[in-house]
Amino acid sequence: MKIKTLKNYRNTFIFILLQLVICNPSQSQTPSSRQLEEKRTEKINEVRSHLQRIIDGLKSMGDTNMEKGETRLPRSDESTTSESLPKIEQLSTPAQPKSGPKVREVKETLQARREYFLFSGITLAASETSPLQLGMARASLHTKIGNGFGVAFGKRLGNWSLGAELQYLKQEYEHIEIASLAISETAWGDRRHYSLALYGGHDFQLHHSWRLHTGLMLGAATRHENVNSSLLHSSGIGQIENRGTTFSGSAKINVDYSFSDLCSAYVGYRFTYIPKLGDFDSLPIHQTELGLRWNL
Repeated sequence: MKIKTLKNYRNTFIFILLQLVICNPSQSQTPSSRQLEEKRTEKINEVRSHLQRIIDGLKSMGDTNMEKGETRLPRSDESTTSESLPKIEQLSTPAQPKSGPKVREVKETLQARREYFLFSGITLAASETSPLQLGMARASLHTKIGNGFGVAFGKRLGNWSLGAELQYLKQEYEHIEIASLAISETAWGDRRHYSLALYGGHDFQLHHSWRLHTGLMLGAATRHENVNSSLLHSSGIGQIENRGTTFSGSAKINVDYSFSDLCSAYVGYRFTYIPKLGDFDSLPIHQTELGLRWNL
């Protein structure tokens, strides 16, 4: 059907060309101007009618193709819009790779790794004077600079940190003094402190890499006290030793610098309070902390 239509169109175009040649004013016979004008008008009308037939044929062909589901060319009386044109951008632009399950798993894993924290560091305790009850007299024990270590582990909830902490501290005694008797002499022995406490902390972001961290610890502590001196030995008192479990509370403030999202270094101050145990009075301990913080 399409081949016959194209042949008809070809024959029509040939006919039009022949008619134009016939109407050419450069022929050997030169008719009058009026006759030429009439022939031109007649031929122009014929050409118009043939062109109208061609247009009608193209329209009917386009309607037939649309009924069959084929692509139709836009008609002359229709405005060409962007909807009728093929979307070249969609054909030329390569499809962007979608985030597959593996990419989502990696992101979720990285986020999960940042939900936990781990503090690990060493502590230095300042030298102090601890009261000691010796019967009716009251003595004072002077300590050396102590040392210890601690580990805290837990879960992060935004800027909050909740978990548990384990601490160990040791301080050696340097000398004993009895003010009422004006006696001061060398003493030996030490103080050992083990604690297991609940840990709660909060972060304050100071800068992109700097952060302020405050913490509060409440729990139980095992306290071991052991002291002796030549005076105690000669007076018949001998070595004084006490051991027991008491309440323990601590508060600290740290400033840490982040090397990466995984690790940061911190330095800070820690205050620990231990209640009275036997002959040994309550004990406030001032410490300096230095360590690493891990975001797991």
